[in-house]
Amino acid sequence: MTESKALVARLGALLDALEIPLDGVTLERLVAYAELVWSGQERARLTGAGSLEELVTKHVVDCATLWRLEGITWDRWIDVGSGAGLPGLVLALGVPEGRGTLLEATGKKAEFLRRAVAALGVGSRVGVVQARAEDWGRGEGRERYAVGVARAVAPARVLAEYLIPLVEVGGLAIMMKGPQAEAELAEAGRALELLGARVEGIKALALPEGLGERRLVVLRKTRPTPAAYPRRPGMPEKRPL
Repeated sequence: MTESKALVARLGALLDALEIPLDGVTLERLVAYAELVWSGQERARLTGAGSLEELVTKHVVDCATLWRLEGITWDRWIDVGSGAGLPGLVLALGVPEGRGTLLEATGKKAEFLRRAVAALGVGSRVGVVQARAEDWGRGEGRERYAVGVARAVAPARVLAEYLIPLVEVGGLAIMMKGPQAEAELAEAGRALELLGARVEGIKALALPEGLGERRLVVLRKTRPTPAAYPRRPGMPEKRPL
């Protein structure tokens, strides 16, 4: 069995353990995407994975946990701080009817994302924007998306200022967090109130084979974000709300 076929089988088994059954074609495309990321590591530091297997079994599987959230229509989504396309390109491959945006500020990573979108054949429904979240949230991206999602970008009270201004009233902002999520949210109460959102739910998941725990924090935007937010680039991180 070739490495690619072995990884497809392993990915399928791990996702089955998470009750996320995917067809063989989608599994193959996800592994092909991971191979693109791995081959791009030399040009741009895309992930912290130490091997292609780790990239598939840890990072791709982790991103796929988004499909355990119920009642979400993955259309008009934005992946903030996309990096290697995690979770945005995983979403794009697993939800072929959805349309989304990969938002990335770093030039080399944005360049990789454009190449990956073209290579994976999803360019008709996935765009790449090279910009800071603060700038995009004050400009063209403001309250434009039904769903905003981010993985491993910043603490919750900082991430809220990146995500919530991008989401339309009634839309969702999803933070992919670890076991520290509840503690971060306790610190983010003021930020959520200022930005116009509330916690709708937290889904806790244990990744298979002891690969860690995931908390999917779902925020509902309840009113327009005041014009003062997001603040200028760098301020959310320097002076969290």
